Amino acid sequence: MIVTLEEFAEFIQHPTVKADERDRLQLHLDAAELAVIARCGPVAAGEQVMRVRASGRNLVVPATNLASVASILDPHGQAVPVDLQRSNLLAGVLTVPLRGDGWWTVTATVEGSDTPADVKLATLVIASHLWETQRGRGARPNLFNGSEDPSAGTPRGFALPARALELLRPYEMPTIA
Repeated sequence: MIVTLEEFAEFIQHPTVKADERDRLQLHLDAAELAVIARCGPVAAGEQVMRVRASGRNLVVPATNLASVASILDPHGQAVPVDLQRSNLLAGVLTVPLRGDGWWTVTATVEGSDTPADVKLATLVIASHLWETQRGRGARPNLFNGSEDPSAGTPRGFALPARALELLRPYEMPTIA
């Protein structure tokens, strides 16, 4: 978990979270955290579940500084042991005895300190953006009809705010073109 529900509620200046809003707020926060993890890999210490494709007999997980590997499931859901002598936990490269096409599921514990402040802030910015656009506050005034009423505007044309992407840039995983 990158950010708690209480931190998110405070960030959006929502004084108290009512029971009926709790699930909706958590949904937006979970979506924001998944967006951050998709761009940067696991950024919080603790147990992480990661889905990766095999490269030969190696699984390169989107995390470094692995303390331990709890389980590895092959694409068919069968448990597979990890060869710790040939694996590099620091680099996040795990060697398995089988080759297999498809998605493997790795559950591992990531070592580390607290989540960096810029990653927390980016998560809060994304979650609040998702929350506000869902509530109709993410519109900009429609400049073509002369209305200053934000509810008469058009929706914003981006899923992740640029300020959040700038905060995440140092943590983004490299991509292969």
